[in-house]
Formats: sequence, structure tokens, C-alpha cells
Amino acid sequence: MKKNMIALAALSTLLCTALTGCSINVTDDTVSQAANIAASVLDSADISVNDQNVDVSVDSNGDINVNITQAPAAETQTTAPAVATEAPAVQTTESTPAGLSEAEMKNISKQLITEYMDLYDGLGAGCVEIDETQLSEVRAQWPYLMVLDPKLQSVADVEQVLSKTLIHEAYTEMHAMVLEGEMPLFLPINDNLYVRQAGRGGAYSDTWNWDDLQFSNVTTEGFTVTGTYTHMGAATMTQSFNILNTPEGYRISWVGGIIYE
Repeated sequence: MKKNMIALAALSTLLCTALTGCSINVTDDTVSQAANIAASVLDSADISVNDQNVDVSVDSNGDINVNITQAPAAETQTTAPAVATEAPAVQTTESTPAGLSEAEMKNISKQLITEYMDLYDGLGAGCVEIDETQLSEVRAQWPYLMVLDPKLQSVADVEQVLSKTLIHEAYTEMHAMVLEGEMPLFLPINDNLYVRQAGRGGAYSDTWNWDDLQFSNVTTEGFTVTGTYTHMGAATMTQSFNILNTPEGYRISWVGGIIYE
């Protein structure tokens, strides 16, 4: 019991002086023994004061040495790891404008080319319903007869028929053929529409090779169609048309020249 009390006293002395970093020399035999006991106790334990390590040792003269060492500073991360701020690039593929299918282009082409043939060989040749008794000789060389077709009673009606199939250059060319010049095909006389007897044969036949149509320049705005037909059962002809997508529907915007094979 006495030995333990002496050890505690020595320990108290050590702790009180630990922060000063000094050495303690005990010369009294009794205290020296107690210090030896305290030193052995302290040496077997991990002691720290204010996060500083305390080392205790006893030399050959009985002196107890107390050393305070600075604990190594904990490594701290001063900078946050780099964070990716940019989203990865999205892989995109360029796509061409979506056009019509070949079947759709074939149907549109067949309808418009047929309408164009009717305009050229029909309206453009004066093939409309007429009243042969209503003859006007405003042009003595070319008599005009009154038109009976209820859908063609004015120049505006003719223009409307043309615009249902043609646009741009194709419309301009057909308009000039039937409504312009010194001897236009249609002429308003006394609030009625008259037509001049053109008397020419048809330029087209109905033997178009619809299954052999070729398509090019296909976009959402339109396409080009090239086809062949037989004229008067003999020569084979090739012709191209530009077809344009408009708010009112598909229209022929350009008609190529006829190529004789």
C-alpha cells in the first residue's frame, strides 16, 4: 500500500512537470524506489498530454527522465479532388432530310405527269367543250368559239386549273402558251370565255412506263423524277420533272426537254 502511494506521488510530480520538458532527479532511496516503480508503470503505458507523447525512462543513477515529443501532424487534404464539371459529349449522327418512299414518289409522279399531259394536250390544244354556233371573228384568221365548260368561264378559271398542277417555271411556261401573246388560246369576249381552235395533235400518249420511273434529289422539299414513254406507238421519249412540296400539295415546278431515243 505504501509503495503504491509513493508511486502515485511520483506520478503526480511527473505529470505536473511534463509540459515543461524538464528532467527530475530523485536522490532519496525510498523515493528512488518509488520512482522506479512509477517509471516501470509509465514505461508500460502510452501516455499523452494535450495530444503530445510522454516518454519516461530511469538511468543508472536513479534519475527519472521525462521527454515530451510532438505527435506527427495528421495529414489533411487541403484541396478537394477535381470534380468533372463538363458533361461528356453526346455522340450524334448526321442524318439526311427524310424524303418520301419510292412508292409514294411513284404515285405522286404518276398523278402529276398525267395532269400535265391533260393540260398540254387538252387545255393547251383547246380541247374543251364549246358552242360551235357562238363564233367570234375578232381574229379573222383564227376563229374563236365560246367555251361551255362551267369550270372554265374566265381567264381566272384557267389560271386556277393550271395552278393545281404547276408552279414556278412550269406554271409560267404553260401560262404563256395558253393566255399570252397576240393570239392567246383563251380570250375573254363579251363577258364570256372563248377558245381558239388550235387544231394540233397531242404530244403525249398514255404509254408511260410507270414502273421504270427514276428518282433523284430526294429531300423533304421535293424530288426529281425521270421517265420514258412511247409517242404515237413509235419513238421512245425521256423526260424529267421537278416536283415540289408546297403548302397546297405537290406541284410540278420544272419540266425538262423531251429527249428522243
